Amino acid sequence: MMNSLETGENKPVDPGAGPPREVRWTRICRVHLLWWMIRAAAVFSRLPPSGWGVRLGAVLGGLAGRIPTGGQRRALENLEKCYGTALTEADRTVLVRKMFAHLGRGVFELFHLAYLAPGALDDEIEVDGLKFFHEARERGKGIILVTGHIGNWELMAAWVAQRVKLTVVARYLPNWKLNEWLVAVRARQGVTTLYRGSPRTARESLRCLRRGETLGILIDQDTRVDGVFVPFFGHPAFTPVGAAALAERTGATLLPCCIYREKGRHRICFSRPVEIPKLPHRQGRRTECTARLTACLEGFIRRHPEQWVWLHRRFKTTLETAMDGSSTGDSSKTMPGSSL
Repeated sequence: MMNSLETGENKPVDPGAGPPREVRWTRICRVHLLWWMIRAAAVFSRLPPSGWGVRLGAVLGGLAGRIPTGGQRRALENLEKCYGTALTEADRTVLVRKMFAHLGRGVFELFHLAYLAPGALDDEIEVDGLKFFHEARERGKGIILVTGHIGNWELMAAWVAQRVKLTVVARYLPNWKLNEWLVAVRARQGVTTLYRGSPRTARESLRCLRRGETLGILIDQDTRVDGVFVPFFGHPAFTPVGAAALAERTGATLLPCCIYREKGRHRICFSRPVEIPKLPHRQGRRTECTARLTACLEGFIRRHPEQWVWLHRRFKTTLETAMDGSSTGDSSKTMPGSSL
């Protein structure tokens, strides 16, 4: 699985990065250093006793959550914005530390997944709402699994890929060696990766659904894609509209889902499918549909808030910056209608 990453091939091109830029040698060194640290951790995580790597990940993550960083500060700010007075400052601090511990566990679970035989996850995962998944399969018009950065979403993708042909739309990671390793881990479990921002992603997504296959999309981040403002924890949040647009064009089932870590195991939850609303205007239909999907994800997050990635700048785009393209220093962020 890792041979192609050790041959010294040139750095792959990020499909959404724009014109090529010169890469400093210091960044190249950091990329390779992180890569070899990951290789070493992945090897040690396979050694007995079973499960020690996940426990170690929780300890290391918890320690990281005690170090003041920009990410920690951003997570605390997000929690204050979303929960207001429902959480005290002490509550928010504890929740952020639990989030870091959860992320640490997830890293070592991903190492474990890299060596796990396809189909071996069944003993580690329980499923709620399985009838919704089966009913969507029986329709035969394709499934759009709509989820977010909750729990260990890579494990959920691996479980789904053992039952249906699954393609996921994912971000291209800045560390290209780590990116190629992660894509290879997914491929080992039967998951095909499309890159967010690639010109071919919209076309391949449509083909996937029209063949009756399954597409996985995460819509809980403010990214450089077509989007709309919908309520999220009581605040307008710029949210990708691609899932609603694809469902409208193909008739595929929009199936919200997530995965939690509970009592040492993982639980996948499928919710009732979200229907395209019967509204006269396309933008209104897609906005309302995206709002319903986001409400489902918010419900998932509220069940286990420590398992969502609060580090992300979820509210960085405002109506004003979306109009003038200044939210991220460029004009690549678009409102609905430019690609689907």
